[in-house]
Amino acid sequence: MASRSKPLLFLVLVLVVVAAGSAGVWFALRAPARNEIVVAAPTAPSQAAAAEPVAKETKPRLELIGEAVGVAPVADDVYTSVAWPVKLALELVVDGSLPSVEGVPPLGSGRNARLAGTLVREGGIPVIGKVTFTRGLNAGRTLYCNEEGAFGASDLYPGLSIVETEGTGIGGSTREILLRANKDTPLNVSYDAPASMRGRVFDAAENKPLADVEVELDGQRSTTDLEGEFHFPSMTAGDKLLLILRKDGYASYRELIGVTRGTNVPSDRFLFQMRRSGGLRVTFSNAPSTGAAELVLMKSVAFGSYGELAGQRNYPWHLVNPVTLPAGQTFEVRDLPEGDVDVRAYLLGAVATPPVTRVTIREGEVKDVVLKFEAAPTVSGRVLDEQGRPVENADVRLEAPDRTLALLNHFGQASAFLEAEVWPTFPMCVQRAKTGFDGGFLLSAWEKAAPTRYLIAESADGKLRAVKAVRATDTKVELVLRPDTGALGKLALEFPNRHQGLPIVCTINGAPFAERVIPADQPLLVENLDEGIWRLVATWNGEALFPAPPQFQVRDDSKFAVPLPLGAIDGQDTETLKRAGKL
Repeated sequence: MASRSKPLLFLVLVLVVVAAGSAGVWFALRAPARNEIVVAAPTAPSQAAAAEPVAKETKPRLELIGEAVGVAPVADDVYTSVAWPVKLALELVVDGSLPSVEGVPPLGSGRNARLAGTLVREGGIPVIGKVTFTRGLNAGRTLYCNEEGAFGASDLYPGLSIVETEGTGIGGSTREILLRANKDTPLNVSYDAPASMRGRVFDAAENKPLADVEVELDGQRSTTDLEGEFHFPSMTAGDKLLLILRKDGYASYRELIGVTRGTNVPSDRFLFQMRRSGGLRVTFSNAPSTGAAELVLMKSVAFGSYGELAGQRNYPWHLVNPVTLPAGQTFEVRDLPEGDVDVRAYLLGAVATPPVTRVTIREGEVKDVVLKFEAAPTVSGRVLDEQGRPVENADVRLEAPDRTLALLNHFGQASAFLEAEVWPTFPMCVQRAKTGFDGGFLLSAWEKAAPTRYLIAESADGKLRAVKAVRATDTKVELVLRPDTGALGKLALEFPNRHQGLPIVCTINGAPFAERVIPADQPLLVENLDEGIWRLVATWNGEALFPAPPQFQVRDDSKFAVPLPLGAIDGQDTETLKRAGKL
């Protein structure tokens, strides 16, 4: 929410508000005829508009803007003979600002995947940059690097995601990453020792070179010449670089390739084929809503077999989905691959009948598809201020407690489904709406995917907020906005019996902070923590400081003591410090 901030540790953390519009992604329009919209699929996204709209995220942003107000002063030259830092990991277990519903998981409970890594440039210099999720269930989320170039998060949705890196002194990259539930995923990108790489593209049917193919590799772009050759004179190396080929009249192509640091890859090393494409011409009838429908296209496979697609994909469906279909218009999607495709449509207050339409795409053909709908349950209501007056232009979202579980319930699939494609944020996971002049809103219920959902409303300026749990029987809901106090607390972590400085390395919800040394007479103060229940994992030199990670309540001013072993109090001798690289 817009008025909340997140943990502050020696740096000022500034709220990131992910601006979002409708739940769909608009694509570039090309030569539309009257009442007809034609779009080539996939359309190359612009750097600025790549992120698909999602609900606001309240993740921390790290900015080097001077001294951190309210944090105990820490001197970098504080003396210590302690060779290894105490490592602290703070994780929010229960957010105190959200309603607690018996038997219902808290909002965001499916965010249990972890990502950590570094960005470095020539000479191993850390990059003060960021990693932004542009596609997938985490779209809109941004992770910021600390002064050591490290970034991370421990509360991400599992599944496939597309991320983009950017920062000082680097050109940036586009990577596809796979996050798994309760697992660590590394992402270390080095812009040192770039490679030079060439490749060629051919027509699959005629085996002739293809000119004017748009080639995107790790976020960089090139175009093939008359011999079908493309060239990247200086590019970032990696073992899983995302390659995408596009050309009108051909099915776009996707592959992950490896390029070794500092090498000069000849043109006969990477040879690719592209096949002629087909298309779909889509209209819909008898819709109970005049709004735009959203289509999701996916390769047809046997029920329960989506896990078999992991690593076998050669078409970039994530650049197509979701397709927005305006009411009363014909919509043509081009450059699709040959084969069976499942078409799923989503419309406010309606469900498609049948839920899935299977179409066989053939090269050089455009198939006509007519989608029909029937009315479906909705959640409607009004947003009011404390005086009972309607609030116009408030942001309202209806969100499943666990987005991944709602998605799997909707498709009737196991968790391997999350690894089959880079899925967009489906409406049964989260929807958004703006209130009208009367404070009214309307959203589809999707109670079968998530019987109890959370309804959150915020004023346009982000200063007022309301949260309510909605069950399947709740079809009309009234929300009263009240000032958002932020529910922030302060935590003092105390380390008793010290007589010298103590090196500390800390992460908060997976976001890393650089190593610092705190003086002997001061605790570690962390401000702007969400009030709620937090868990602490503490280690020193590989030794756990608690038998099991403790959990404790954080409110206005909270304190918690962390016991230290003798070695973290008295320090180490000169030889040990030398071996540890401290002298």
